[in-house]
Amino acid sequence: MTRRRLPFCLLLSAALFGFLMPLQVSALRAESPAVDPAYYASLQALRQTAALRMLDVMKAQLDGDRAKEEAAAVEAIKAYDALIAAVPDDLPAHNARGILKEQLGAGQGAADLEFVVARASVRILADAQDAESYHTRATALRSLKKFAEARADYQEAIRLQPDNRKWGLDLRAMETEAPRE
Repeated sequence: MTRRRLPFCLLLSAALFGFLMPLQVSALRAESPAVDPAYYASLQALRQTAALRMLDVMKAQLDGDRAKEEAAAVEAIKAYDALIAAVPDDLPAHNARGILKEQLGAGQGAADLEFVVARASVRILADAQDAESYHTRATALRSLKKFAEARADYQEAIRLQPDNRKWGLDLRAMETEAPRE
């Protein structure tokens, strides 16, 4: 069985989600100060662990060590499993886990990625100005190789938040992956 390798930039985007997730915890804490601070600390620790495991995958990929890369991917998936167990609706975590599973074998991450598409779509229906949900859905669609749909979502996210330079880079990176029409 041949292993399909996903582009490095796709993994980088997923890792960046891991680093941005603690910021979401801080925002949540401000909205609901009555919740136990230890709970937020444990969530932040889970997110950091998952992001660090993703970086281990990227390092092994850069080193060209496939065995180490696969072992690191398995550990990263376990870290995202723990995070998702704590926060079942964490779309960036599902996205990252789906990308990692795809890295291990074609089709293994589809369920996570389809979950992200469905949940982000619901969020967009509730708030058509939710740029983050457009970007999250675009990343999942990109991983599913649905490039036309991903392109439209990236463009909408960028239209809603034109100052977000990372999203523009994500769109450009996807364009290098998409087959020429």
